[in-house]
Amino acid sequence: MIKKIFTFRFGLAITMVLVLATGMYFLFRTNYETTEITTTKISGDNGHGQIIEGKNITNKPNHLKTDSTVVYHSEILDSPKRKSNAAVLQWDQEGGSGEVVAAFRVFDGTSWSKWAESTSDDDAKDGAPVLHSALVLAKQIHKIQYSFEVIADKPDRFSPEVDLQSASIELVDTTKGPSLTKNTSAASRILQNLGIFTSVKAHTSDPQIITRAEWGAPEPNSSDRWAPEYRRLKRVIVHHTAAASTGDSAAAVRAVWYFHANSRGWGDIGYNYLVDQSGNLFQGRYYDQDYAEVNSLDVVGGHALSYNWDSSGISALGDFTNSQPSNAMLQTISNIAGFKLYRYGVDPSGWQGDLPAVVGHRDTMQTSCPGSIHNHLPTIRSLASSEYEHYSSRPFVTSDYDVVKGMDSPTVYVSLDNQLRSIGSAGQRDCFIMAYSGRMRSVSEANIASRSVGSAASACNPPDYTWFYPSAGSQQYVLLYGGMYPVGMGDIKALGGTNKARPLSDHGIQYLHDNYVSPLIPGQKIVKGSTQPAVYKTNNDTLQHIASPDTRDCLISQLGEVKNVPDSLISSYQSDGKIIGGSASCSITTGQILHPNGLTVSQVVSGSRRYVGHPAIRDCIIDRTGTGTPYKVSQSVWDGFSTGVNAYCPYDSNIRFVKEESDPTVWRIFSDGRKKHADGFCVIDPFTTNLNTYRVWIVPNGQTTGHTYDGVFNATAQNCQAIT
Repeated sequence: MIKKIFTFRFGLAITMVLVLATGMYFLFRTNYETTEITTTKISGDNGHGQIIEGKNITNKPNHLKTDSTVVYHSEILDSPKRKSNAAVLQWDQEGGSGEVVAAFRVFDGTSWSKWAESTSDDDAKDGAPVLHSALVLAKQIHKIQYSFEVIADKPDRFSPEVDLQSASIELVDTTKGPSLTKNTSAASRILQNLGIFTSVKAHTSDPQIITRAEWGAPEPNSSDRWAPEYRRLKRVIVHHTAAASTGDSAAAVRAVWYFHANSRGWGDIGYNYLVDQSGNLFQGRYYDQDYAEVNSLDVVGGHALSYNWDSSGISALGDFTNSQPSNAMLQTISNIAGFKLYRYGVDPSGWQGDLPAVVGHRDTMQTSCPGSIHNHLPTIRSLASSEYEHYSSRPFVTSDYDVVKGMDSPTVYVSLDNQLRSIGSAGQRDCFIMAYSGRMRSVSEANIASRSVGSAASACNPPDYTWFYPSAGSQQYVLLYGGMYPVGMGDIKALGGTNKARPLSDHGIQYLHDNYVSPLIPGQKIVKGSTQPAVYKTNNDTLQHIASPDTRDCLISQLGEVKNVPDSLISSYQSDGKIIGGSASCSITTGQILHPNGLTVSQVVSGSRRYVGHPAIRDCIIDRTGTGTPYKVSQSVWDGFSTGVNAYCPYDSNIRFVKEESDPTVWRIFSDGRKKHADGFCVIDPFTTNLNTYRVWIVPNGQTTGHTYDGVFNATAQNCQAIT
């Protein structure tokens, strides 16, 4: 029984690990697939639908107005673009007191969806003109029908008046781009059902945020049409997008981006963060993270009119008017809320002025947002407070080259040798972030005070092949051998692909320009331009062409593999006159070579070729002589060496007698590669003697097979004395 229980628990543990690993892989893997958003506009029904509830009291044809409530259903409209996964309804309205609620239902080719209310004008950017519009999300839209519910908020007042002829629909396809695959959703649902999201608290690192580049923002590193503004953070405001999310979450976030940036004309998405039902957390509004953290400020979004300036908007992806959020969604909302407020020293359970630090959208204006999530705000505040405490009390652990700053101090440090060293410039800071840590952390002043502060940081010197691009441009660069070189289209594939590149600010670019000015390949290496066939041997400040494959392979065995470098590096040597004439040469000395058939291996010793008859001998030679693994040569090079005795693994100078692990035979080993069977011993107990000259050494099986057998060694007193 004990064994069965152990087997079950072990199997369950393995299953949990595999599920967790699978989920995390799909959840956090970087996918830089190109994003393409396409749209098609169609007209509405021009008021040809019908009123199904209430009374229309306007005297204008194709208009809606009431003193109570009136509901209008449009005609069913065909979609000419059936791959669209989103639609934006726009209309004109004027005057009145009350609200207009838009709703949709869509036919996906198989069935009609239920009617769902959608985004209204509640989410707003301060200073932006009011455009009446709504968003719906779906998997595919083959047919669509919309409705207006027009409501007068007081019995003695008229509602707004809707112009039905102005209604138009923009069909949007955001499916072409990075995707959180079906595997992600399945794994996340399993983790959620197992309670992982509500029980695991790994607060040694910041929340895992899916970046704009990872979810496929068309403008991942900029927001030119809506320049970021920054203010001190006081609270977080919880929303829902009020558009039922189906299919892939990344595509849904792109649809929300398009709705805010283009349909409403804001230039960017208004929410600071978005969270889906699986607990995935997406970055929303673009901001300069380094600037925000250095100045302890947060970017202003567009999500709660008159409250955008001091808040961070966290929106649940979906419509929660009549549905409930998952535990995973609530946990992630609480986590990011607790983390954001921790960064600015705001207690999630406290109040800021006349409002709590964590509020729902309806607490700031008359709106139904965030639907049923509003009922969960006490839980969110409690969990966010717990998260706040976890982040505040987590151990202050840094690795070399981590970049940190105190939350209320402009001084930035790099961690080196368990000390904090101040960074002298924005360019140096950005260089350290780009080359090593990937980001900067803001920590408590107590964390800073707990560590010793050493001398100022020395220059930032990223390792070779550090790859980057200017945040404001598209040209990519690579650091190599003290130089900063542009990466051409042909270089990208040869050097490993675009995923290597990181954005670098203008400060960082200038810093590298100032510190990387000497194009010099140190020592001796083998290099080639990424798109050119020519191979060169370097000698510090010169290049020499390698004319033949035999010479190339010979040099590889001595200097290492051929390194691809940008074509611009080879061009810089050419323009400086540093490519010398003639061809590089190479002489094979003691080492190993591989016969062209790929099987027969021989060792070159003093100009002769010695057969290596056993893999154990081959590996022993590689290990003890440091000659490197066998390499391939042409038949003519192979035949150029005379044949010598079989190769054997060299022993330490004090080894004379050996036996293999699984063989009792003891051999007398000679330095010229011979071995003799020992029929007697020079001491009574050769295994325990302190005289290493006469000790029998145990060696791996097969290690003596490369020696040439030369008869019997008689261990007499005379020849024992002769052993040295």
